[in-house]
Amino acid sequence: MSETKKKPTTLKGILAVIGAGLVYLVSQVLGIDLSALTGGSSGKDGNPPVTAPAEPGQKSGQKPGQKEVARNDPAPPKAQDGAGLKTEKPKPGTPTAEKPAPKKPVVEEPKAETPAPKQRDDTALIRQLFNGMVSDRQVEAEGEIVHILPDDTDETPHQLFLVELSNGITLKISHNTKVAPYVPIKKGDTIRFYGEYEYNSKGGVVHWTHRTQGTTNKHPHGWLLHKGKKYE
Repeated sequence: MSETKKKPTTLKGILAVIGAGLVYLVSQVLGIDLSALTGGSSGKDGNPPVTAPAEPGQKSGQKPGQKEVARNDPAPPKAQDGAGLKTEKPKPGTPTAEKPAPKKPVVEEPKAETPAPKQRDDTALIRQLFNGMVSDRQVEAEGEIVHILPDDTDETPHQLFLVELSNGITLKISHNTKVAPYVPIKKGDTIRFYGEYEYNSKGGVVHWTHRTQGTTNKHPHGWLLHKGKKYE
């Protein structure tokens, strides 16, 4: 081949080298890849396209002058309202705060009721005293007021009324109102008495239904019980 035919080919090669150098310089200054502008294909002479060599520490595909940005993995989404949170299961036999262990019911032993004190009842004794015409005996009994007598105002005032016992005997109660309070009674009321029995043919009289006066008198105290209140 003659020298005249080789000159154009050599000139094109020189121009290609110069153009590649210019592209490299521009890419270094601007920080962009201009290889695409040159067509990115090999020349007619079969040589690969000229690209700028990678700078030290630069990864493949990274533009010149571009710094690598550290990529951090995205933080996991926060659980809202406790959703997605794992809870530890309580061990078998361990009571939890939400469901405390049930307490055994305490069974109280039934308390024994104290029986009310038994009241004294001398109704049968009064029958015996009347039949035997015996006097000066302390008696206690209960009866219904069947008649209210006028008060005795001679010397010492006494409240007088008749009481019928359950065995049919009628007693006269002579209550000393100078010593003891007056009893607000009416016919049909129930009254309990404690005093001294004196015989008479109508059934008998109960007197001394009050407290003993003086320190030398050893007579037992008497009383009347009407609607839960004691008069003595």
